[in-house]
Amino acid sequence: NELNEAQLAQALIEQRKKQLEEALPRDATGLQSFRAQFGETFRYSLMAEYPNNNELLSGPRESTSDGNVVAETVILSRKGRGDRVQMVSRTKRDQSVQSIVLVLSAADILEGDEAAKARLNRDELVNSLIQSGSTVVTINSFPGIQNSSAASKYKFFTTYNRTDAANRVQDILTALAFINHKLKAGNQQTAVRVMALDKAGAWALLARGLAPQIDRMTVDAALFDTESDEEFLKLLPIPGIRRAGDFTTAMTIAPLTPLFIHNTGDKFTTRRIAEVYRQFGRAADFRTSATT
Repeated sequence: NELNEAQLAQALIEQRKKQLEEALPRDATGLQSFRAQFGETFRYSLMAEYPNNNELLSGPRESTSDGNVVAETVILSRKGRGDRVQMVSRTKRDQSVQSIVLVLSAADILEGDEAAKARLNRDELVNSLIQSGSTVVTINSFPGIQNSSAASKYKFFTTYNRTDAANRVQDILTALAFINHKLKAGNQQTAVRVMALDKAGAWALLARGLAPQIDRMTVDAALFDTESDEEFLKLLPIPGIRRAGDFTTAMTIAPLTPLFIHNTGDKFTTRRIAEVYRQFGRAADFRTSATT
């Protein structure tokens, strides 16, 4: 009755799923235990962090204007890390800022018609938000190193280095830190929102697990199949992320603020996330839609 390799792998997967299901918190004590167990695994899997004010570095801001819209471009980094994130914030001239919206898109790493469509959707959303009175922030997604000589030269590269997807999560966290520490400029009444389009939705959901409170998040699930290992290998090849509970853990350890996940189809499973919101009396703050 010995298991073969495939059967053993499936048995281990089912065992991990059962552990996650049983560990989902139903009270404050359970939440503390869940954060200690799955939250730490999640953090180590991503090898990402939300930088504090002392760690955050930013270059000089370059301002340009287009009509009544002022744009500021700045390069962000962290002490001793060597990473670089290009961030652009856009605001209507002479307006008081009520909200700052970080708009995320995978347009910069897509190709062909898919990239053109993603850029169009992003630009239309950005313009609409600016005209409605928000300051809109965009970042240049991590361009990727998986095809570089550095990544292919060494075996087991991802054992000690973040994958491209994890680096994109880190860039989102760095941008959120700059928004909270610099752009809000001490005005705690300014709401911080995140809107993630296309494939960037998956990165945004993971980043939410390591970020402080985001007042509201709207995410395109892009029909991501949360039950498919192949889907994770294609878009989120992050070692250990499924063992850590992936999106369920990210949403459980994050502050339970309003979250809307759309374009789920019949693929992106939200049952566990909805249950966590319900258990803690925040069911009305979590919404989903199968379509865009």
